[in-house]
Amino acid sequence: MSKFLSIKTAVLSVWDKEGILPLARSLVASGTKIYASGGTYKALSDSSIACQSMEEITSAPELFHGRMKTLSFPFLSGILFDRDVEQDCQDVKKHNIHPIDLVVCNFYPFPAGGEECPIDLIDIGGPTMVRAAAKNFEHVSCLTSPAQYEAFISEFENNHGKISRPLRQQLASQAFAMTWQYEENIALAFAGQKLRYGENPAQKALLLTHGEVGLAGARILQGKEMSYNNFLDGDAALATTLDLNALCKKGEFAAVIVKHTNPCGAAIATNPSQALLRAWEGDPVSAFGGIVCFNFVVGKEIATTLREKFIEVVIAPGFDHDALEILASKKNLRLVEIGNEYFSRAYGSHLQKRSISGGTLFQTPDVILKSEIQSVSKLPVPQEKLELCHFTMTLAKHLRSNAIALAHENSLDQYEREVWLVGAGMGNPNRLLSLQQALSKAQENGIKDLSRVCLASDAFFPFKDCLELSALAGIRLVVAPGGSIRDQEVIDEANSKGVALGFIGERHFKH
Repeated sequence: MSKFLSIKTAVLSVWDKEGILPLARSLVASGTKIYASGGTYKALSDSSIACQSMEEITSAPELFHGRMKTLSFPFLSGILFDRDVEQDCQDVKKHNIHPIDLVVCNFYPFPAGGEECPIDLIDIGGPTMVRAAAKNFEHVSCLTSPAQYEAFISEFENNHGKISRPLRQQLASQAFAMTWQYEENIALAFAGQKLRYGENPAQKALLLTHGEVGLAGARILQGKEMSYNNFLDGDAALATTLDLNALCKKGEFAAVIVKHTNPCGAAIATNPSQALLRAWEGDPVSAFGGIVCFNFVVGKEIATTLREKFIEVVIAPGFDHDALEILASKKNLRLVEIGNEYFSRAYGSHLQKRSISGGTLFQTPDVILKSEIQSVSKLPVPQEKLELCHFTMTLAKHLRSNAIALAHENSLDQYEREVWLVGAGMGNPNRLLSLQQALSKAQENGIKDLSRVCLASDAFFPFKDCLELSALAGIRLVVAPGGSIRDQEVIDEANSKGVALGFIGERHFKH
């Protein structure tokens, strides 16, 4: 297969006609035969650019006010057939199909935001031909935006009417991105759940569910409509709870409280009420108006406690009859039933995406749990403290970077324990500020003896200052990813202060 392929035949069918005339002239000058549809054909003809109507390919007129014009067996066959397969080439000749080497197409603008659903603006033929051309990019080029024309024309003219495979593949990727965004706009218009507003009242917001089990598809048993911020905070609470659920032993219960997507309280205990109590102790001030999530069915005792608290949302696998009766008095409180089966899986099987100007970022979720802890200090990390280390690092993972988590553990006996977040610092421009914030919160929570506390950092310590400050505060157990060019300075500082320092080798940034 040659790196560059000639363009002998092109189909132009565009709603946005910006730049289409210079592109068409470049194609004609190189000897490319152009077919065009509807308004594009008229625009080219009016400018005396040689072209033929799409009807020459489809053998059918445009019908139904333009709804039917490009969808046809001959046309799509001309795009899709594999030039490297002999039988395909023979079938093209047998059925008198016109091979098409270039598709230039953009769609009717369908309004983003889901405010309305103008059915007549849903383009059918355009996305079909674009997807066909993009799928067959090994043989066909596809232009979907006037912004692509300049680079295309440059390569086309500099290479005597040929286009390289890298450019064809790049254009195919952009084509699929366009059809994906286009279909998402339509899906929002059809099925998007309109929320009261976004992060702020001046912002509009919609929720599009993907038909998967998760917060978006959970049952809302009572309370006000879930807001945009409720969904964001609720998802953060659910993600943290699912991770803690994976750390729970048989007969243990997890409770998480989230405020502004950060866990401000979290605990594992052998008693549901104790788990909630310890989680609430993590930051009683921030817990006000927060979101609570459990990995167990809410019963009478938990509901009675929650009735006396101001919280926005409670998420749990279920609520028993007594709990529903007790919490019914708080009519605005949202009760979200996620389903017990959801807690048997790890959170985050889906790709995460975030919009930026001009594009979308994708990543797989951070699902790493219980990384091996390597003692790097003279004083080893105690084996009996490994579970505390894993708990603390899990909380650091769910805090906004730069994140510092402080956790405490009580071993009641060989069968019972409780472990909870006692201080957290996050979202600061440097790690030292986060540490200061976490230490201040632990002191505020009445934790006077920090020698029994574990400190976890979501990323490496760039300097030894955090070890100096934490040791001065009395902390003697620290876990971090490691990986700094100054790791040895940090290790030396731990050794000089009698601190057990463990590296896990995995970073857990959360921006």
